[in-house]
Amino acid sequence: MKRAITFMLLFFVLEFTLSAATHAQFKKIGPIFVTAQPGFATTADFNNDGILDLAVALYIPNSAAVLLGSGDGTFPSRFFFPKTESQVGGVLAVGDFNEDGNADIVSLSFEVDFHAGNGDGTFRLPSHTPFNGLDPLRIAVADFNHDGHLDIAIANHAGQNVSVLLGNGDGTFQAETDYPLVNSPLELVAADLNNDGSPDLAVSLGCSDSICDHGEVDVLLNNQDGTFQPAVGYSAGVVTEGIAAGDLNHDGNTDIVATNSAFGAMSTASVFMGNGDGTLKPAVNYSVEGGPVSVAIADLDGDGNLDLAVANTLSNSVSLLRGNGDGTFQSARGFGVGRSPFFVLASDLNGDGKPDLVFSLLYNAHISVFLNAPDSRSVGQSPALGP
Repeated sequence: MKRAITFMLLFFVLEFTLSAATHAQFKKIGPIFVTAQPGFATTADFNNDGILDLAVALYIPNSAAVLLGSGDGTFPSRFFFPKTESQVGGVLAVGDFNEDGNADIVSLSFEVDFHAGNGDGTFRLPSHTPFNGLDPLRIAVADFNHDGHLDIAIANHAGQNVSVLLGNGDGTFQAETDYPLVNSPLELVAADLNNDGSPDLAVSLGCSDSICDHGEVDVLLNNQDGTFQPAVGYSAGVVTEGIAAGDLNHDGNTDIVATNSAFGAMSTASVFMGNGDGTLKPAVNYSVEGGPVSVAIADLDGDGNLDLAVANTLSNSVSLLRGNGDGTFQSARGFGVGRSPFFVLASDLNGDGKPDLVFSLLYNAHISVFLNAPDSRSVGQSPALGP
C-alpha cells in the first residue's frame, strides 16, 4: 500500500436557492483527491481510533483507497491498495471477516480477495477464495445462516444471478451457491423483509426481460439457514439500478427504494412499501433529475422521518426527497455535486449525530463530502431539503 504524497482539501460553503423553511443545510468539503473513477464507498473505523474512515473502490486503476478520518469530515491520510491486473474495479465490502476485532476489506477479482486489517489503517496482503461469478457489481454483507460469521452475497451482472458465499470466520468462504435471476442484476441489499430475524436479499435489475422496457426489484427470501427461495420480481421503472432499504413509515417493516436511471421524465425513484411478510406493495414513483444511479436513506433534516438522497449521474446532481413519515415523499429538490456522481453514501463523518453525504464522482479523480450542518449559522442560508 502506498501513502498519498500530496493532497489538498478546499473548504467552502455551497449556496443553494431552495426554500429557507427547512433545517437541512450542507457544507461542502473537498475535493478529496483519490484517483480516476471512484465507485462504491463505505465507512468503517479502520485504525480503531473511534472515528469513521472511508473505503472507496476504484475502477481505475483497479484498486481501492482507504481514507483515514480526522473526526471533522476531512481525511488527511490515505492509503491505496496496489494495482492488480485481474481485480474487478468498483467492488468491495467491509466487515470483520476474520473476527480479530479489526475491520477488513473484501474485493473481487477472479477470486474473492480478503484483505485483513491490521487495526492501524493498513492491511495485509490478500488471501483468496475461488469464485466463479461473471461481472460482479456489488457485495452485500450479513450473517445469512446465523452461525456468527459474516457471509457475502454478490450480484453478478453477466452471470444473471446472485452468488452467496458463507463465511468461515477466518477470512475464507465456502463455495458459492448461485441463485438465478430473470436478467442481469446491478445492485443488491441485505435486509429482513419478512420479520423472521434472517437477512433477505433485494436485487435491482436494469431489465426484467429481453425487451428491456422496464426494470424490476427481485426479492429472495432467506430460509433462515443461508439458503434462499426463488426470486420474486416487482416491476419498477426503466433501467432500475440503485437500491436501498429502510423503514419509511415507522410500521416496523422494511421498505425498499430503487432508482430508475433512464433520462428525462423516466428518471425516477421507486418506493416499495413492505408488507412485513416478504412481499412488497406496487411501486410509487417520484421524479428526480437525470440518470439516478444510487440512493441513500437517512434522516437528513432531523425530524425523525427517513429522507432520500439520489445521485444523478447524467445531471451531475443530487435529488433530495423529504420523507413525510408515512412512506410518501415531498417533491425532489436538487443541487449540483460535481461531474457524474456515481454513488451516494449517508454516514455521520464528524460525530455530531447527523448524517452527512459522500459522493463518488465517477469521471473526476475525487470524492465530495457534504457535512450536514442544519443549525450552523456559518454556512448561511443554504437549505438543501425543504417542505
